Amino acid sequence: MSIDWKRRSGKVLPLIKLIDFLEVATSTGFNEQFIYALTNHSPEAEEKAIALSGIIAMA
Repeated sequence: MSIDWKRRSGKVLPLIKLIDFLEVATSTGFNEQFIYALTNHSPEAEEKAIALSGIIAMA
């Protein structure tokens, strides 16, 4: 299932370097926009780091 997701998303999403992703996330505040879908509240700083780690791991 995850392999299929990677294959399909690879056709839609551009390939970027990891360092570029982190630079953009930091400069634009991308990681500050994370919210819990159920509660609509922002996660704590440690939880945001975990979310970014998950995004990086999927790359």
